[in-house]
Amino acid sequence: MKAIAISILVVGLFGLLAYTNPTMDDYEEFIEKELKAELEKKGDGLERAIGVLVSGLAGDILVQTTTRANYVFFSIFDTDLGKEKIKSVGVFKNFIPYETPESLK
Repeated sequence: MKAIAISILVVGLFGLLAYTNPTMDDYEEFIEKELKAELEKKGDGLERAIGVLVSGLAGDILVQTTTRANYVFFSIFDTDLGKEKIKSVGVFKNFIPYETPESLK
């Protein structure tokens, strides 16, 4: 009985991972939200307003230079910024950057 319960739990967990595996649209939302948050921290009211408007355009450009490796239960997103790259793992509709250029830190 215990083995059946554990099996059901494991299958359920893998099903949840597959269901919540983020897409490129999710990544674009994440990038735009992060850019917007960073730009809102800097400058005065006008600079913040311009930053919010530009964050959507910048997010579109970054997503165009991003490749997604889909591993069913999670995805790896690799954004090419020329000489530098941003690498993130997407799991449970969340993103965990694990390689970020020094210029963006």
